[in-house]
Amino acid sequence: MKSQGKGEPDPIDLIRRFNKEHIGYLLIGSMALSMHDAPFGSADWDFWVSSEDRVEVYDIIERFGLQGKHKKTENRPLDTFTDGEFFKVDVFFVKAFSNKKKGITIDFSGAYVRAVIKKDPVGDFFVRVPILEDLVTMLKIVETPRSQHLKHIEYLEALLHKKKKNKL
Repeated sequence: MKSQGKGEPDPIDLIRRFNKEHIGYLLIGSMALSMHDAPFGSADWDFWVSSEDRVEVYDIIERFGLQGKHKKTENRPLDTFTDGEFFKVDVFFVKAFSNKKKGITIDFSGAYVRAVIKKDPVGDFFVRVPILEDLVTMLKIVETPRSQHLKHIEYLEALLHKKKKNKL
């Protein structure tokens, strides 16, 4: 994004471009939690992208002046893109996240269909994020969760319990 001469990278512009070019994506990780009003955030941005959109996503990210660790033809399940300084975007190109030992799988197409669209109430911006239940599942898939993952799971499960209780 530095190449556009606008200074600091703007992840909102990247999401707008994904939307404009009809990329199948989900914002995941801590930033997705914050979209559900959870008190978590992160310095990086994580996306789960349809594997069919791999080439287009590499092209978009390149136009923003970000460099990945891999070439788009390498067909890697994850690439990390940076501006060489502080901005970092992790993009997962997998059809499903799975942990066979725990018996947990979540597929992109199902998560995409269930996702919610968070809109800017005064503008035209929107971002697609997994529902809370899918975010919990994604966190539980992690083989060896870090303490932050466990805190996120605990918070989200309490939030889901509260929402179910309010529906009754």
